[in-house]
Amino acid sequence: MITEYICEKCKSRYMTADEATRCENWHLKTEKLIIDDLVYIHKTDRFPEFLTIFTKDGEEQVYQKYFSGEGDD
Repeated sequence: MITEYICEKCKSRYMTADEATRCENWHLKTEKLIIDDLVYIHKTDRFPEFLTIFTKDGEEQVYQKYFSGEGDD
């Protein structure tokens, strides 16, 4: 039997628990993120089309909505 260890964040598989734990700790946690610069395209949009996420140490990432759910045209 082969034992695998899985990162709970990204589901990557590892041969040791230490590797899986290191991977889990590398991923950012929500309490370390700041959401800013929400951009809405239509006044009827419930969710923003674009949003910018910052880390407390200054890293920045911009996300764009790729799915329009029901009632979010």
